[in-house]
Amino acid sequence: MYKPVEKNVSFPALEERLLKFWEDKEIFRKTDLERQGNPEFVFYDGPPGTNGVPHIGHMMQSALKDLWPRYKTMNGFHVIRKAGWDTHGLPIELTAEKELKLKSKRDIQAFGEEKYIDYCRSTVFRYKDRWEEAIRRVGRFLDMSDPYMTLTNDYIQSDWYLLKLAWEMKLDPDRPELQGKEVSPRWLYKDYRIMPYCCRCGTTLSNFEVAEGYKDVVDMTLTAKFPVKGEANLFIAAWTTTTWTLLSNVALAVGPDVDYAAVKLLEDCTAGMAGDTVILAKERLEAYQDALGKYETVWFKKGRDLAGMTYEPLWDWQKDSKAHRVIADEYVTTEDGTGVVHLALYGEDDFRIIRREGFPLVQNVNDHGYCEANAGQYAGRYFKEAEFDIDVLKDLHARGLLLAKQKHEHSYPFCYRCDAHLMYFARPGWFIRTASYRQEMLTANSHINWQPGHIKAGRFGNWLENTIDWNVTRERYWGSPLPLWTCDEPGCKGEICFGNYEELKAAAEQNTDEALFNEKIGHVDLHKPLIDRVTVPCPDCGKSMTRENFVLDSWFNAGLMFIGQWGYPATPGSKEIFARQYPADFICEAIDQTRGWFYTLVATSTLFALGNKLPEDQWSCYKNVICTDLVLDDEGHKMSKSKGNVINPMGLFDEIGADATRWSFYVTNPWNVRRFSTDYVKESVRDVLLPLWNAYSFFVTYAGVDGWKPSPTTSFPSAHWIVGFWAN
Repeated sequence: MYKPVEKNVSFPALEERLLKFWEDKEIFRKTDLERQGNPEFVFYDGPPGTNGVPHIGHMMQSALKDLWPRYKTMNGFHVIRKAGWDTHGLPIELTAEKELKLKSKRDIQAFGEEKYIDYCRSTVFRYKDRWEEAIRRVGRFLDMSDPYMTLTNDYIQSDWYLLKLAWEMKLDPDRPELQGKEVSPRWLYKDYRIMPYCCRCGTTLSNFEVAEGYKDVVDMTLTAKFPVKGEANLFIAAWTTTTWTLLSNVALAVGPDVDYAAVKLLEDCTAGMAGDTVILAKERLEAYQDALGKYETVWFKKGRDLAGMTYEPLWDWQKDSKAHRVIADEYVTTEDGTGVVHLALYGEDDFRIIRREGFPLVQNVNDHGYCEANAGQYAGRYFKEAEFDIDVLKDLHARGLLLAKQKHEHSYPFCYRCDAHLMYFARPGWFIRTASYRQEMLTANSHINWQPGHIKAGRFGNWLENTIDWNVTRERYWGSPLPLWTCDEPGCKGEICFGNYEELKAAAEQNTDEALFNEKIGHVDLHKPLIDRVTVPCPDCGKSMTRENFVLDSWFNAGLMFIGQWGYPATPGSKEIFARQYPADFICEAIDQTRGWFYTLVATSTLFALGNKLPEDQWSCYKNVICTDLVLDDEGHKMSKSKGNVINPMGLFDEIGADATRWSFYVTNPWNVRRFSTDYVKESVRDVLLPLWNAYSFFVTYAGVDGWKPSPTTSFPSAHWIVGFWAN
């Protein structure tokens, strides 16, 4: 009755036999068929990118994602386990740029946009087979025969549907966020903002992407002296941590209620020559004592009394009759610097004041990070190149325009993808009013069961509390296209947002089936560059409108998988299956997704729910979430290729086994920091699998000798399961 067991068992070989048994007998498909019609347990799988290989952290996620759906299936629930692949975005573009040896967007344009996009598409599924094999090998039941993929036309039309929903929703005109601003009340609106921008990648980043890339750095900072017009040897002092922004200075700002002092230097010193008079905040005199040396105070004045003063720019090539004036604004403080802020078009408050006061919009450092041709001796130099700050310091010092310099340690944002310095740059973008429905997202969060519980009001709740409007567009190439057409005619404000392909097809001036047919893939393709060939008649003036040249943030793309996985609502049957599969009972990802996928799911599903008037307990598209911590090496360091401490999961499975690996993930709370090594997996073999195997071996041996059979009236469900498992 009982098969003899191997004395020297190979668990990896045993697992392969079991996997073959599952596949030959179609066990996964049968568990799905047998449970159809039963109550649904809804699981959403976050889409990994397949242009990189899976690591051991992904296998921990797979083990956990398999555990609950498998358990619920054994309890009689029907569980759809649909795989998904994240196929858009900057990671894919960076792979293409590296392999094609392209350094910037200018290089991409020279190479050819269409060829570049074709190459991006060709890299998308490069490692898909390795992902599928790793998921199979870890023993996870997941339907990879019919995955959702963010690049398909069905999925893209789900993007379009949600964007049009936001387009059609409007704020009440008395909402404070609309007051004094010339922006649309729509929940999807266009605006110019100072946004974190990567010159290397040529695109803006969202606030949660920026949060991933801060580093502590030491920069050389300086305090410059701006000569007051018509006053000999009178200077206004302003401090900056970003030397390169001085090249675009157009104004100086003071605090209206701040007390300012004019101090006359009594001797030559770091701050200047004897007889020079310097204006700075009274509260900051002590901080600059070493630079100022001996001085006498000429006068004290409030900041509002300084407003209107004019000054000479630091370089002659900056001269502009509409610029270089002192203004007063409440945002100026005396916490650091001189209490005087130099204004250039690279900061949020700077941008606000410059637009309000009508100063010229000057950016002498361009969106590639290089100084413009009119920037004198700095023309053509990169804003973060070595010695740039030093050369500016030397230049100002030689002309008596440097008051002080010092090294300053601070946190600076870097691109989390390519590691380049970010700059804050005025860029256009299309925004969703997430700040306007912040409270609704907090309400949605109140209905989510978080494990661990402190994430709910802590890391995630705090992020929601401080959310700002979400720039859902990127100035890139390989992504879901923004479905907005606008009129280029001067003075015309015609614009249309399309919610699906059929709407575009009906409105277009071309035969879109022909214009969008991609011969390389054999069907209509909604991606760039084909989509940009479609023009639409303007509803206001009748002229041809063109598409806004943006693609969507890939986080937005991934965040609406709760509808995108079904192609809702454009795909036939999608509404019916969505009704059965919303919201999710369970999701699971790592803690870094609190500002990524977890957030975008809530942001998009709350928008969806409000637009469709769903009840409050359905504002979030997930009910329960396990938020795991990171998998570290055995010394507590984050795993990375550069450190050489990454563990190859497939090698581990082949050497020791997937069951032992899974067990090593299950023995501690997954939301605790997890140190991981092959030794921990070997412990699982020694402490769990071998004792279980030996116990079963003992049982088989003596049950066979004695001819023992279980009583037909005795029920041991768990024992039967174990016996059946090992017998197979």
